[in-house]
Amino acid sequence: MELAFWLLDVTYGVVGSTPELRLFGITDDGRRVLVLDRSFRPYFYVLSSGDVNTVFNNVKRKLEGRILNVEVVRRRLFGNEVDAIKVTATIPEKVRELRELAVEVPGVEDVLEADIRFSQRYLLDMGVKPSNWVVVDQCEEVKGNYQVDLVCLAKTRPRMIEEHKLPNFRFLPSISRFITQGACRTLIGTLS
Repeated sequence: MELAFWLLDVTYGVVGSTPELRLFGITDDGRRVLVLDRSFRPYFYVLSSGDVNTVFNNVKRKLEGRILNVEVVRRRLFGNEVDAIKVTATIPEKVRELRELAVEVPGVEDVLEADIRFSQRYLLDMGVKPSNWVVVDQCEEVKGNYQVDLVCLAKTRPRMIEEHKLPNFRFLPSISRFITQGACRTLIGTLS
């Protein structure tokens, strides 16, 4: 099914050994939705100070068995095309450890983008922004223990769509309504 929703927030968790991005949103009819994306993986770049192929082989050997993939890619750095080594990790928590190991490899000049939070990396790569309408062309409804109206597993990448209306938000009443006669009551609950 196709699902269009207003993106509120993105978080992630690790299910087994697979990172799972969690896109929370609200549909135009006010349903709270959660879209799960298990297809994205964390990565960072390594720059070489000399021959990129030699450094690539050394990085690959040093990180073997700890990563999903390593490849040479062309990227722009301060407006110039460079050959960079892209290292793809299994889960976000491994990026720091892999970065430290990569820095030790002879010929490594720098490690880039290893400090970008996984959920931010996802938003940047997918080209979507919170507080905008997003559509997932193919998603499959799944069961989940979440307090939302619909949980959906993404089968395609999310993409932003041009829509100029806001969804039907549900708001909590002002806290000032709960302050009476010098005492403040604590409001506990969820949006209704």
